[in-house]
Amino acid sequence: MKKIQWEDIIFFKGLDNPNLANELMTKLKEYAGVHPLVGHINYHRFTDGELDDVFADYENIEGKTVVFFECLKDEQTMLRFLQLCWAMKKQYKVKYIVAVISFFHYRRQDRPEKKQEIHRNLWLAEMLKVNGVDYVIVATPHSDRMQKNCENVNLQFRSVDSSEAFASVLRPVIPENGDSERAVVYSPDEGSVSRAVTLAIFLGIGVLFNLKDRPPNNETTMALADEKKIAEIIERVEKEYGFSDIQYATENLIRGVHIIMAEDELDTGGTLNKQGVMLNESGAVAVHAVITHPVCSDGWKRKVFYKDPFAKIIMMDTIFRSAEQRTGGRVHDVSVAGLLASTIFRVLQKVM
Repeated sequence: MKKIQWEDIIFFKGLDNPNLANELMTKLKEYAGVHPLVGHINYHRFTDGELDDVFADYENIEGKTVVFFECLKDEQTMLRFLQLCWAMKKQYKVKYIVAVISFFHYRRQDRPEKKQEIHRNLWLAEMLKVNGVDYVIVATPHSDRMQKNCENVNLQFRSVDSSEAFASVLRPVIPENGDSERAVVYSPDEGSVSRAVTLAIFLGIGVLFNLKDRPPNNETTMALADEKKIAEIIERVEKEYGFSDIQYATENLIRGVHIIMAEDELDTGGTLNKQGVMLNESGAVAVHAVITHPVCSDGWKRKVFYKDPFAKIIMMDTIFRSAEQRTGGRVHDVSVAGLLASTIFRVLQKVM
């Protein structure tokens, strides 16, 4: 295992998730046993709105390995990030750039089979590579397609699985062996099955999954049970994970069970609420929702808490939630900082 030369590494923090960035640096200091070097970017605009971001210490970064953290939640942040990466590599001659991205813009536009949709996930992967990024660390990608897209453009990739952090918070609500009640992880759609299985393995419980359709208007609807599709999903899970405690969700299997619903993101909250209400009406003892990415579009609280279907909602801090998006304790926050820090540490051991 290589020894990390910390004097050859400089860290930069983006604008859009300062709390996570600061906690990440605290965790890295614990792992490193030293104070990592942190650079500063003066974020600024001209009077007409044009970007004028500059590096306060640009003359000291040549030949360094850079770790650059940002939450790419919108177009403006993405553009800034790409420009700054380009400047570090092309203009100021840093040696290597590790991009640490807690939320990846265009994460859902990753399906080349949808011909009517521009494959923007692949485009962004290519833009990261073109603008100087060598390695990207992403918190819980939407699908395996993101890794394939990065590999297609020779961009090294590593994902951070949030299951371990969620499991530590969820264990107290899992009935102990011998109790009459039991718990399962529930996947509301096919795309969430892998996340549900990973979380279930950490918790030592089973999985129920459902299917839903997402037509062009992007409104989800429940799909009718497709026996062939169900069998394919179960077979794939058994093959990839060696995990056999997985079944298609029916009312009989939901009744009398503690449900942990695993979602990769919360946007409007409508789909999450409908699923929670349906599970309660099907006889679940309690429904707990875990969400990795709190996108939290305007009006989400009104939708999520309608009929109050959740015993607990747990959200990761991959996206910063402002005071307007807080809930007075109705949402339990879990940090991804420790998982990101340990992943950065391992990546630096590999690339230095």
